[in-house]
Amino acid sequence: MREGMQEWMSRLLLVGFLLLGLGGFLAVALGLMGTAQFLGRGESPLMLAFGIALAMAALGALLVGIVTGYGLWQHRNRFRAPMQTFPYVYVVARYAIDIHTGETVPYWYDYAPENLRYYVRLDHGRGVQEEYECALETFQQVGEGMWGEAICQGQWLCAFRPHLGGAQSEV
Repeated sequence: MREGMQEWMSRLLLVGFLLLGLGGFLAVALGLMGTAQFLGRGESPLMLAFGIALAMAALGALLVGIVTGYGLWQHRNRFRAPMQTFPYVYVVARYAIDIHTGETVPYWYDYAPENLRYYVRLDHGRGVQEEYECALETFQQVGEGMWGEAICQGQWLCAFRPHLGGAQSEV
């Protein structure tokens, strides 16, 4: 997912949580006051406000559910895309993440490969950088600062072929 989309989805999630929290608080407060007033006088104008607060909480819950579901769907389908070849990419960084702790592992060769996920950040030119997950074999071929050709499928780096000699990029 692109960074702009992530920011937008994060804002929607925050708005959803705010609506859910504020609507829930108002629904409880207005519900208690409206019920007390209704029992005392037989009618209560606060019940309309109570309904609006319930609708606000429901809208917030719906927004949180939709954004969370979309995020999970995006994560599940991150490797489902047509193959793409990028002839001139620059390797900005590479790092391994421990799947149990979520920490970056500086000395990845000391760990069991099944406990790590490998990532490579590529610069496609003109400031466009993408992060790709890859297999250990591909990770070992990629070095920071290298120029080369990348073959990707979604967010998966399938192969990397380094360019030998000076960088002749279109970047």
